[in-house]
Amino acid sequence: MKIKKVLSLALSLAMLLTISSCSKPAGGSQSAASNPGGSASSTGDSGGGSEPACEPLNIVWGDYHATTTTFWGNVEYWAELVKEKSGGAITVELYPAAQLGSQAELVEAVRSGDIDITYGGTGIFSNYVPDFQVIELPFIWDDYDHIERVLFEGEMGTQLTQDLLDSTGLRVMCWIHSGFRDMYTNGIAVESMEDLHRVKMRSPQSEIYIALFDAIGAAATPLAWNDVYESVRSHVVDGFETTQEGFISNSLYEVAKDVVITNHMYTAEAPVMNEKFYQSLTENQRRIIDESFAEMADWFNPTQIAFTEDAYDRMRDEFGCTLYTPDRAPFQEACTKVWDQFKSNVPTADQLIQMVEDGRQ
Repeated sequence: MKIKKVLSLALSLAMLLTISSCSKPAGGSQSAASNPGGSASSTGDSGGGSEPACEPLNIVWGDYHATTTTFWGNVEYWAELVKEKSGGAITVELYPAAQLGSQAELVEAVRSGDIDITYGGTGIFSNYVPDFQVIELPFIWDDYDHIERVLFEGEMGTQLTQDLLDSTGLRVMCWIHSGFRDMYTNGIAVESMEDLHRVKMRSPQSEIYIALFDAIGAAATPLAWNDVYESVRSHVVDGFETTQEGFISNSLYEVAKDVVITNHMYTAEAPVMNEKFYQSLTENQRRIIDESFAEMADWFNPTQIAFTEDAYDRMRDEFGCTLYTPDRAPFQEACTKVWDQFKSNVPTADQLIQMVEDGRQ
């Protein structure tokens, strides 16, 4: 498996570095073995005693996001936070741009313990816990405040993350806005829903997305995200849907100049950690990791919202795209079929939808 081969090479190098560093112990530092009954001192202990020592730890984060995306910048920010808070005792190995596999493969790698953390998403999570489909029901959310009240801070988010943990061993560390989604095509003007009839649209490997395209008359074509650019360029598919950030950060404006503003769905992403790995951590390591994720989310989510505010102007003025704003009413009417399918497939559907409704202001 690609993940194990890459990590095996990285582990071999790490072992060599560890042997080298162990031959030259730093003055005044103690290992747990030489200090029975106490914890190991952090290599970054300031010596003032104001911060508890942090035990050394290496974390492996594999990710599918390209290094040009705001999401990857967020990962790097988190890695710097844990390094700083631990005084350098916690290090993070970063593998971006699907080096270790697609998003689905990376989530499975976290489940199996091959890696420690990756970015999961609500579409992927719904393959394990169908209740997650409620988050991506077409046209269910009013705005970002509505989402944060219900998903990030409310009972529904707590219930869903606990269900995911219980069924998969994946611990959601925080919630991150991916954003509202639009449709993009290569050379196809979309002035009404009818213009998407039989148009081949890339879909994630998710039941709710496939149902969406079926409902509006397009031809859903499931593909891994990292295959989208080349597939659109070579006309394997005619278009795709994603967030404004996903479109810009991945340079998809190079292969798709037609932007169809629908805001048809919202997507959240979440870093997920292997639960056995999390429970193996010391209390101090968990504190640093949890605090860093909270700070990461507090910094990133407002930044992500701000990114979308001028996205359409950039698409038109900077990237030369043509923007279309078809009437959303036919889309909404067609997508009642998606809601009906969700209700028939998920026993708790009515309860989940009511939680969303209760969060409106």
